[in-house]
Amino acid sequence: MPLPNWLPELFEVNPWTDATFGRLYEIFVRDFKGVNLRLDGVPVRYFADLDTDGKELIFWYLVSKEDASEGDRLPDFSRCARLPWVAAVISNSNQPEVTKWDFREAKGYVNTYFWLKEFDFVVILRKFKNGSCRLITAFCVEGNGTKRTLESKFQRREKPADETPV
Repeated sequence: MPLPNWLPELFEVNPWTDATFGRLYEIFVRDFKGVNLRLDGVPVRYFADLDTDGKELIFWYLVSKEDASEGDRLPDFSRCARLPWVAAVISNSNQPEVTKWDFREAKGYVNTYFWLKEFDFVVILRKFKNGSCRLITAFCVEGNGTKRTLESKFQRREKPADETPV
């Protein structure tokens, strides 16, 4: 399936070179730092906690995943390639390719999910009581278990007042 015209091309990560990580960080800076990214008029922020290398932890969560055998986060080529998609999905969340919903998690907070089902990719923001929202993560949807979890959360989503049956 071709990409919608609003969705950027994948970032080339193969071959991985010494410069690849720096170029990925440049995309993060371009799309999130000092940019007026908004969701329904509300600024989209991220937690500014820094890693030991001086980069935001959220950047690392966007381009890596936990390796169970190593017990550490390692670069994930699929996430890296889709880094340019994260801001585009949020900015274009009303496009037909994006399934968007709010879900109250077990710990009580509300996350907003943006699922590109046809492209197996999801972006997650957290909503706060003061009206702000924060980028939590984005990842490739791998395996039927993850798809079932997302489908279940969609079915149990918080429905807007105009969707509630009378």
